[in-house]
Amino acid sequence: MDWENWVLPQRMPGDSTVRRLIGISVTTSDRSLGLALVDMTPENAEFTLGETYTFIFATQ
Repeated sequence: MDWENWVLPQRMPGDSTVRRLIGISVTTSDRSLGLALVDMTPENAEFTLGETYTFIFATQ
């Protein structure tokens, strides 16, 4: 698991309440676990490449 916390210098275009983006990447060979994580996140918040599942969350 790896994560990043990006503080935005300006607010997000289209949503002035967003001030940070948090990215979390999980690498697993257990496809069932990866798909369970995807099912727990909002639509359009995840990206998958091979065994790596990356999730992006916007926060205030």
